[in-house]
Amino acid sequence: MKVLFVQPLATTIGGCDSVLLQLVHAAKKLRPEIKFSIALPPGSAAKESYIMAGVEVFELKIAVFIKNDFPWGTLRMLLSLPGSCRGLEKIIRKQKIDLVHSHKINVVAGALAAHTAGVPAVHTYHEVNTGGLWIYRLMHALIERNSERIIILCDESGKLISKNWRKHSKVQIIYNGIDITQFYPEGGNGQLFRKQYDIPENSPIITAVSRIQYTKGLEYFIEAAAKILITYPDAQFLIVGDVISPEPRYLSYKKKLQTQIYQLGINNNVHLTGIRRDVNNVYAASDIFVLPSIFDIFPTTILEAMAMALPIVATRVGGVPEQVIDAETGFLVNPADSGTMADQIMFLIKNPDKAKQMGLAGRKRVVDFFTAEQYATCTLNLYDDVLNTFRQ
Repeated sequence: MKVLFVQPLATTIGGCDSVLLQLVHAAKKLRPEIKFSIALPPGSAAKESYIMAGVEVFELKIAVFIKNDFPWGTLRMLLSLPGSCRGLEKIIRKQKIDLVHSHKINVVAGALAAHTAGVPAVHTYHEVNTGGLWIYRLMHALIERNSERIIILCDESGKLISKNWRKHSKVQIIYNGIDITQFYPEGGNGQLFRKQYDIPENSPIITAVSRIQYTKGLEYFIEAAAKILITYPDAQFLIVGDVISPEPRYLSYKKKLQTQIYQLGINNNVHLTGIRRDVNNVYAASDIFVLPSIFDIFPTTILEAMAMALPIVATRVGGVPEQVIDAETGFLVNPADSGTMADQIMFLIKNPDKAKQMGLAGRKRVVDFFTAEQYATCTLNLYDDVLNTFRQ
């Protein structure tokens, strides 16, 4: 089987590319005969990672709708769509691709090119419903018409389609997964990390691993930290990550967070660590993981933290309620509610046995539902089903 991914966005930190690489690595262990290739826009930071994973990379401009550029982005997308379709169709025919798997609802070229080339198409929606634009409805209609199956990440993704998305025969949920041989309770050196930041062994560490952008709600995490430090003055708070690009909107938000920390007088307890390549050590050093997002989809950082047996305090956004079971593997709070967030974190600090119990329950939940092997198995089974049905 030869599969062509279509990924229209040049991401930098995390995002769709990290999910696809997880899929490739796990799928190659299960079915080494499968050949993966990918169409990427020029300049993608993930290109080398794909090549190292054994994925053949084709660079071409892919027509994509950018929500922030509405309505002119729609016109630009439509003008560039014929060229994108021709370029993808050429790859499909020359490489004798068996199945095209496109990613993101805002690209239709993959499904259209597959249809023209006479091969089946699968499409994954990585977005969730936010009220949406009519253009998403139009794109979904085009994708559904020209695809054999649509994969969604969670229930909120299904609501992009309709409130009754479960009645759509082409649509099914496949949860993203992580490599639990990389993330496990003994899988990091927490002592080394604490030593680097001079954090005593008995000081609780509360961690958020996140891109620094306004949708991540990090200002509420900082507000919660200030409340917690009144009762637990030795607690330490980590924001692990950085901006995805040097655009003014990202840099100004980062500056806002830094100013907030200093104005609250908690700069000795709240640390912006930047990007850490030893995130296992960060998790191993941490006592509690927090996701304070005001908008999110299906964050893999929660799965990583749960796999490391950390209790979770997270906001009810996107697919998070399908990851975290409230009062069992952690606590769910409303977005922008720093007071409740602080209360739940303090409960876990005050009740370490309960925190440990929740962490172990979270580890079990990841093993049961969110491994990279499960993610790849479900996806490959879908590929097989689509190809068998298409060839009949």
